[in-house]
Amino acid sequence: MSRTHRVQIGRLTIDLPVINIADDGAPPILVALFDSQGKWEINREAAALLAKKMPDGVEAILMPGGKAEGLLQAMGEETRLPTYVARKERKKYMGKAVSHTVQTITTQRTQTLNLSETSVAELHGKRVLMLDDVVSTGGSVDAIKGLLKDVGAECVGVMAVFTEGTRRPEVITLGHLPLFD
Repeated sequence: MSRTHRVQIGRLTIDLPVINIADDGAPPILVALFDSQGKWEINREAAALLAKKMPDGVEAILMPGGKAEGLLQAMGEETRLPTYVARKERKKYMGKAVSHTVQTITTQRTQTLNLSETSVAELHGKRVLMLDDVVSTGGSVDAIKGLLKDVGAECVGVMAVFTEGTRRPEVITLGHLPLFD
């Protein structure tokens, strides 16, 4: 039987699979995989609960691109705030994009987060909340804060459904996921 870790998100009980995210041949890194991609009920429930904890004065929400973009959409619907994605791939349509590099526990390689020229203009001068599904090492948080500084916006808070590994009191969450042996 596969190992799982049970979590509660509001009225929802979810059994997360515990998986090894380490590269082949490396010591195992066992995490409870929270993947809300395509799961509207989880995203709506998490967004409703996170919206109640959102700091005052937020004018926009920014998320690093990835499997949690459904959460961003649900937060936008819940709060009626504009939402933005820092994309992991730079495309021609992004114009003069602003970029920051990041290395996270789940990718274990350097990636680049990119904000399109349009997003840069719209975020300039705004008070922005950074949103993610899970904050673990803080690499994405640092990259998003760097992007926001570069575009003249202020990061007024960080929210995630869960923190993972080390507890991060500066991150507003619904819960915490341990690392496993």
